Amino acid sequence: DLLPSLLSQGFFGENQVGIQTNLYIGSPRLADLIYEKISARMRARLHEEVAKAIEAQPEIADYLEDLARHYFQANIAKKAVHYLMLAGNSAEKHYAYTNAIEHYKKALDIITHKNAADPQVLEVLKKIGQAHLRAGQYDTALKYYRWGLDVAKDQSADTDEYQKGIATIYFHKGLFSQALEHFQTLLGSLATQGKNTAHELTLAASVHIAMGSYDEADKMLREALQQIKHDAKKEFQASIYRSCGEIHYMRGHWDNAMSYYLKAIEILKNSGDQALQAQVF
Repeated sequence: DLLPSLLSQGFFGENQVGIQTNLYIGSPRLADLIYEKISARMRARLHEEVAKAIEAQPEIADYLEDLARHYFQANIAKKAVHYLMLAGNSAEKHYAYTNAIEHYKKALDIITHKNAADPQVLEVLKKIGQAHLRAGQYDTALKYYRWGLDVAKDQSADTDEYQKGIATIYFHKGLFSQALEHFQTLLGSLATQGKNTAHELTLAASVHIAMGSYDEADKMLREALQQIKHDAKKEFQASIYRSCGEIHYMRGHWDNAMSYYLKAIEILKNSGDQALQAQVF
């Protein structure tokens, strides 16, 4: 018989499920040959069926890349992008920035090939810039944040995330004047929208501290404290008080520095969170 011969040579394999015996292609080369003979339309349909079968599993976290690949081969771009972004987010969460960037860039290629003006381009550019920034690849991160800023302006969209990213990169590169310029633009935009700017104020204050502009830094930090005085995030409050203390310590204002440090300690003591105390100090 032909079948036993094919089985013995590894062209096919078999497995037992209950009383049913299933055959599968055991030779990668044979699988490739069969795949090449299938029409493009049938291939797309098979990839979609495989993707749906994976989606039906109770846990798909380990198959995000596979889902993206099968939906891409099925010409279902929206689903492919969705799973590429999820795969990128997962990789970034585990500090695998190279993998995250690869997934995000594939998503960007799919979106721009279909429609370069798609609003989703902005989110993907931000994610690529963010991953490069976290990886310490400042020049490449700057390229993508600037690209996102240009696209946002062209689409009359929100530019805040790109201004913030660019400012942060310039700060890390030691280009404090450029960083401050973008932080000021960001703060103006957020204020116009009536948004809380406490976090951005602390970032801008860090630039002023690096530049030796202690008065301006102190002013920004006190404004940030005013905005979050009723905030439940005690870690943030304590860290700002600590920063204020450091400014006054560097200026030789010992009593003021002690006052701010004690306030930070008081907040931490009241929180009763030892891990938080260790993190802030």
